[in-house]
Amino acid sequence: MGNVCGAIALEVDVAGGADDVLVPEVTTDIDFLCDHPEKGFHHGRRSSIIVVAENGESGGAFAIAHQVWKRLRRDYRVCVLGHIQRGGAPSARDRITGGKFGALAVDTPAEGKSGFMVGELNGKTCLVPLEQAFDERRHADQSLLELSRRLTR
Repeated sequence: MGNVCGAIALEVDVAGGADDVLVPEVTTDIDFLCDHPEKGFHHGRRSSIIVVAENGESGGAFAIAHQVWKRLRRDYRVCVLGHIQRGGAPSARDRITGGKFGALAVDTPAEGKSGFMVGELNGKTCLVPLEQAFDERRHADQSLLELSRRLTR
């Protein structure tokens, strides 16, 4: 996920307290990327988490991990989000959102409407025309990217 948009990776970064995030919207600088974990290691930290959106220009998570290893000579582990998202118990918000989306998804064709996707906009469940869902791309929230940088630097 995140092939052309780093919004999901960015949200994972901030919510999970990662040390850095690499998104397609920002050019990857491996030297800059290595700077923060390296300082942490010198201060006794034993690990660092870097979130990588799916299709970065630097070759993906495995290639980036290897480039970081070449600079820092620290062991690394790559965990692919697709494996993580398949498991785990849903939160209360997950269940409530699923209920709202499911109800609207059932009611919409029952009312004779078709060609819509159920979504959420500004906290409200809504219908989005399929053309709009396919044609418009979500963009990473620049203010969230700035917050990520402030929290980790």
